[in-house]
Amino acid sequence: MLRQRQHCSRFKAPSQVPPRLRFGLMLAIAGVWLSGLLLASPAHAQTRPNSDVLNQSYQRAMTLMYSGDYEGALDGFRQAGRGAIRAGETRWIDSICYHAMTGEAYFQTGQMPQALEHFGSALQLYVQYPDWMLRVQFPPSLGPRTIAPQPVPWGQSQRRFRLGQFPDKFSITRGQNTVIQGSTQTFLQQGEMIMTLQAAELVRCTTLAIRRRSELLGPVAKLDHLTQDVVAKLAARPGPPNHWSEVWIDLQLGVALEATGRREQALTALTRSLVAGGEYDHPLTCLAMLELGRIALDKGDLKSASVWFSEASYSGYFFSQYAVIEEAVRLGALVHILSDAKNVYPPLATVADWAHAKRLRALQASALISAAEGYAQMGDQQSVAKATATLSQVNRAMSRRELAPTELGARFNYVSALVAYERRQPKSGEPALTAALAYEKKGSLRLFQMAMVDQAYRDGTVRDKTALDLFAKVLDDPPSAAWRIDPLQALCVLVTPQEPLLDHWLEAAIGREDMATAVEVTDRIRRRRYFNTLPLGGRLLGLRWVLEAPEAALSRPAVLQRHDLLTRYPHYQELARQAEKLQKDLAALPALPEDRGESSQQVKLMTELTRVASNQEAILMEMALRREAITLAFPPLRTLAEVQQRMEPGQAILSFLTGPREIYGFLITPDRAGGWKLASPDNTKKHLANLLRAMGHFDQGREIDAAQLKDTSWRGEAAGLLADILQGSRIDLSIGIQQLTIVPDDFLWYVPFEALQVGKANQTETLLTKMQIRYAPTIGLAVPDGRPRRQGGTTGVVMGRLFPHEPDEIAIGSLKRIKQAVPKAAVVTQLPTVPGSLVAKRLDGLIVLDDLASTDEHSPYQLHPLRLDKGRPGGTLEDWFSLPFGGPELVVLPGFHTPAENSLKRMLRTTKPGEELFLTLCGFMSTGARTVMISRWRVGGRTCHDLIAEWLQELPHTTAADAWQRAVEVARQAPLDLSLEPRVKTAREGETPTAENPFFWSGYMVVDTGTDPRPKPVKK
Repeated sequence: MLRQRQHCSRFKAPSQVPPRLRFGLMLAIAGVWLSGLLLASPAHAQTRPNSDVLNQSYQRAMTLMYSGDYEGALDGFRQAGRGAIRAGETRWIDSICYHAMTGEAYFQTGQMPQALEHFGSALQLYVQYPDWMLRVQFPPSLGPRTIAPQPVPWGQSQRRFRLGQFPDKFSITRGQNTVIQGSTQTFLQQGEMIMTLQAAELVRCTTLAIRRRSELLGPVAKLDHLTQDVVAKLAARPGPPNHWSEVWIDLQLGVALEATGRREQALTALTRSLVAGGEYDHPLTCLAMLELGRIALDKGDLKSASVWFSEASYSGYFFSQYAVIEEAVRLGALVHILSDAKNVYPPLATVADWAHAKRLRALQASALISAAEGYAQMGDQQSVAKATATLSQVNRAMSRRELAPTELGARFNYVSALVAYERRQPKSGEPALTAALAYEKKGSLRLFQMAMVDQAYRDGTVRDKTALDLFAKVLDDPPSAAWRIDPLQALCVLVTPQEPLLDHWLEAAIGREDMATAVEVTDRIRRRRYFNTLPLGGRLLGLRWVLEAPEAALSRPAVLQRHDLLTRYPHYQELARQAEKLQKDLAALPALPEDRGESSQQVKLMTELTRVASNQEAILMEMALRREAITLAFPPLRTLAEVQQRMEPGQAILSFLTGPREIYGFLITPDRAGGWKLASPDNTKKHLANLLRAMGHFDQGREIDAAQLKDTSWRGEAAGLLADILQGSRIDLSIGIQQLTIVPDDFLWYVPFEALQVGKANQTETLLTKMQIRYAPTIGLAVPDGRPRRQGGTTGVVMGRLFPHEPDEIAIGSLKRIKQAVPKAAVVTQLPTVPGSLVAKRLDGLIVLDDLASTDEHSPYQLHPLRLDKGRPGGTLEDWFSLPFGGPELVVLPGFHTPAENSLKRMLRTTKPGEELFLTLCGFMSTGARTVMISRWRVGGRTCHDLIAEWLQELPHTTAADAWQRAVEVARQAPLDLSLEPRVKTAREGETPTAENPFFWSGYMVVDTGTDPRPKPVKK
């Protein structure tokens, strides 16, 4: 016979009970069992001392959390979790709180993968125990709070409300009674236990886990199965029916519905959750208000958001919900700033004092940081001084060690940097900004959401079509709302490389054969590569373009941003007026004055312009850190449709992009676009090296034999290289194309496309014979932007030697021809005692007839284009980026070097192939250049100079590509004077070679936006 020694009742076996009593006995047993499950009667349940569901370690950790000791809180919550209630290996509902708050501690310290794991564990436990509220002994009805609460120190509610009387803890039954059938007797094992539960805390933690997990997943949350399971469980209303506690189900359901994108249903549920029993505010009313405020803020309804956040802070005060108060006050201060208020958010000072008195250091520090930013946003020196003083209070509230690894610390460093730049103290601002960005790179929600989308794509969780939508949402340039809501996070997105994710976006687009998206993503990849080399990820460059570039080069939104910024930053506008006046005065003087008096006046004006521009740059740095939405105007990002609209009949764009495993090619015409993968990039690179060797490229200084100039073996290599590039594309470049624009990538920058061969075997022609050819660093720069060419300005000519021992008569003859082609060309013989970049900005064109071999190939922006100012500050290409905006529209660099000149034998391993060309070109074009002639290899000699002069002579009358095609046709037919060609060995007597060999003319790239100076024919 089976016996239970403790907590058991003995019954006779049913077989020993008279039949007329057997049925009644069974009903009695069932009744006892059900009463233990549903009513948890103390007569049938175990009780024990200290039977709180949430243990004391949890309460201590919560205290540490409110004090801002997140590392200590994390250890405390993990310790609490080790003491969790278990049945075997299975955890109970108390672990929902342990997991949720462990996740929150990880979240506040920027450890997002761990946070996601714990929030997920909390929700999995909720799905396992969705009906726990059915085990709680709720009071059947509610009454008002009997003791009047103290007034809120920082404001007064505008709502009519009544505070309900809610116990801190409720009884809950754990486990269940079990009927054990023995051979002769039946026993009722009483396994139930009554414990006390902070039910509101459990609901708060579940709601927190739902919301935080949604924030971490971003757009993936709508597809998340666990979130869908949570919605399904809550939609089943797993609580006492028609009971006031349903408001807590509505609260959780509303947050879960918002996570899945069902906003209207979420609003309905959250609104229902505000009042319990139809009339009483409850301990989580504040949390519902906070969520309604967040939704209003996301919708741009600042007025409603402000009201909800204020009310959430008041309700949080009445029920001691300190985390809600912190977030409500912080977001209320944000809405205050977004509303362009002229003062600091009024509650902040009082909240900080109250939090200090309550020893809530995290809340105190948060309020002070928001106040400091409020003062900083006002901009005047008195307010900036108040911001500095307020930040000092943060240091007294929390130590640097405690702040450093937290989201709170990142906010502190961000505001510290902003204040430092406003005080014109960049040396203290830079370390603070660096520290803030260092935290954001691990703690940024946007970056983590990107990783979640990428993981979903790589795992196959989402298909290509869905992946395209998800990638578009997370990998776009930070939208205006992102800059307004969280500028530090938006800035972090800009400065963080994202090429692997962009590669996967491109892969998904190609998998869907979505050419429009694929083409756009290739330009996004190029832009990001460029931005990653610039201060603040291109943010400063974007500001300079929005505020100073010609309006014809800007989009309509960018022009509107300019007018808005100038209105709101009157000091910058005044400096801009001063700079404009100084530039007009400089324009009245020669760009390269020879008269001593004019030179002295120019130095005076440029010195003053340098001072004004320096002050403008300081304000730009402030703007860059502020909540300003700025279009990244350069390089322009255009859709495929926009590119095609700007193309003319007969034009085509041949674009390449190197991915991690493939090289993709695209051909775009005004009405079509197609793509393919290069069959064998390694073979293509070998064919390129073979072609370069066949042309005579073994070393940058090696002379070639005159006999080699007559060798035509290069033609076969050139034909094979083009065939290799186009293999599988079903493209014939010899049909229907009059002008081809090439956007290279990687080693394809070194391909002399002009010399590649089309046509039948033994009857091939060079591409340049068949069509005009030009280049562009991005697809967006391959089409005109609406600006006409500047006319009549000075073109500076920097004289030097393109090749050692080049005869002086070459330079003399070249200068004479250039001056004939460009009447206002002038030699740059010396530079005034001002930054060389200012001299360059006075020129319409710059021709550098000098060897650029000394360029630091690891830093293309360290190039000194004027050459005469090498070793002096202010003369590098990087210096050209700064204000005043502008630079030469035409730049000619025939002395540039790349690995093409040694047949790719010495490509730098530290940089991506072609990067020196890509970054140099983007650098010049970012300062206003629209036509750049640059060499893959340096030839020098008379042919080089004649080519340049011939091109410059044609340039004012036609497109750059057309002018170049004509110049090459002339040069190829002209006999060579080998005494004036230092890279060619003396020929045997009687030999008079021509420049037919592409060695002389295919090493130059004409990079141009395609502007045509000729008037367009009037359409009939």
